[in-house]
Amino acid sequence: LVKKPVVIVTGGYDVAGEKEINYGLMLNPITKMMVGYILKNSNKILAVSEFNKNEIKKYFGIENAIIVYNSIDENSFFPKDKKENMVISVGFISWENIKRKGLESFVKVAKNIPDVKFVLIGKALDDSIEYLKKISSSNVVFTGFLSDEDLINYYQKAKVYCQLSYYESFGIAPAEAMLCGCIPVVTQRGALPEVVGKVGFLVTYGNEDEIKIAILNALKSNLSDKVRNQVINNFSEIKREKKLMEIINSI
Repeated sequence: LVKKPVVIVTGGYDVAGEKEINYGLMLNPITKMMVGYILKNSNKILAVSEFNKNEIKKYFGIENAIIVYNSIDENSFFPKDKKENMVISVGFISWENIKRKGLESFVKVAKNIPDVKFVLIGKALDDSIEYLKKISSSNVVFTGFLSDEDLINYYQKAKVYCQLSYYESFGIAPAEAMLCGCIPVVTQRGALPEVVGKVGFLVTYGNEDEIKIAILNALKSNLSDKVRNQVINNFSEIKREKKLMEIINSI
């Protein structure tokens, strides 16, 4: 409209349409039309993952989106000291996220591994936290909102990080945790397998038996160096910046 080149980065919600969890702009015909107009009038469309690119193709038939992965600062997230027998997950606590982020699965599995500490980190946005507390066992801790410093401290202490989501277009939190040496246990959904590569444990969404086995195996594993390198090699800020500059300069 202003006769200038436009580069659009699609996140997850923009091109999602998950009826089961009522998530995404694609569920509403008006917002879907708006997103379509924006994408079709952009000079370049940047997807944050292969999965994200496929969502653009699925809803709009656009095949020329360019994958530019999100990045995480390896100098801010790094291992420190000895790991504890602790499993963590990070995310806002809400009724929506109980399903989308798999928070219910996280606290339920904790009951079956009583000698391990489970920590759910994140601000409560509604009364769903009361439900989670009601169904959780004594080895589950709810921290509420944490500062960046305190969050990193948990990443550095925990041995395992869980992202048990129904839908993720990337997965910043697991990547942050991996830079701090956490072994990831994630679902086989969305872009999570892309983020963890060959150094994570993949599980079926909502399958608590699988999740339990994966967590126990992750606790026994020795992959801390490999998980950090997975993120540095694929999602560095330097790599993202270089690709962004190449794309912008090509217009």
